[in-house]
Amino acid sequence: MEDNIIKEFAEELLIDAGVDGSDRASWRSLSEAIEGRIHARLMLEIVGALTPEQAARVRTEMDAVRPDPEQLFHEFKKEIPNFTSLVLTILEKIRLEISAELHTMMQPVVI
Repeated sequence: MEDNIIKEFAEELLIDAGVDGSDRASWRSLSEAIEGRIHARLMLEIVGALTPEQAARVRTEMDAVRPDPEQLFHEFKKEIPNFTSLVLTILEKIRLEISAELHTMMQPVVI
């Protein structure tokens, strides 16, 4: 479920930046790179939001179960009372950063 949301979010960023999707291979490559960046940033920000006690509980669960990413997000949801709000805030920061970078990349190069 989260993977589809991240994929759609990455594609929305590309569309908003005016990236031409006619070259499917380039589009897919760029979209996958952005998805990876979003996943990594979300994980870092969420882990950073955990208190030491929450982090210890999540770590204990991870060691016992070896969860997949979806299960791990479920553990975060249990530990962080405002999890959805936190994720939305993080995604908005990511949107602003990546959008600015994409717009800069899309500017014509003047020699």
